Amino acid sequence: MGPWLEAAAQLATPWLRLPSTPDVALRDQDDRVHRLPELLTGDRPLALQFFFTGCGAVCPPQTAILRELQRLNANEPRLTRALILSISVDPLGDGPRELRRYASRFDLATGLDHGWLLLTGEPARITPVLSAFGVAGGPTDHPSLVWFGDPSRGRWTRVDGFASPSQLQSRWREVVS
Repeated sequence: MGPWLEAAAQLATPWLRLPSTPDVALRDQDDRVHRLPELLTGDRPLALQFFFTGCGAVCPPQTAILRELQRLNANEPRLTRALILSISVDPLGDGPRELRRYASRFDLATGLDHGWLLLTGEPARITPVLSAFGVAGGPTDHPSLVWFGDPSRGRWTRVDGFASPSQLQSRWREVVS
């Protein structure tokens, strides 16, 4: 099937497929290693965004929106176990230390137990991930889209990361219901 036909087929269904992602190990804010395929195929609802710690435009408000969404999810039975993955588009500038500082700056509860991982890695590992999700360009040119997924059912969608937390939660509920 050609790329245009595949794109048309995806538009005909309400759900997207998870892009084919490379089997790479990424480091989180605590310098723990996580294999991306394991994170993306687990049994937890997922949100996936792309960011960088030096961003002064898109990332700070989107992070605040996702933090509020995470707070709302604490009272949502289908989303209490949700995991937010924030993948840096600036692997040269964002190491675990910078990710920890960013998390602290936005008062994020991070780690698998808290439901949020900030991830980075060497450019050779991050670049194929960015390509898989259609994130082109460098740090100053990344999308504000957030991916919501239910890996156990293979249901994914992309949404505008600047919607209100309640609007985002409503769309996420649709994905996991």
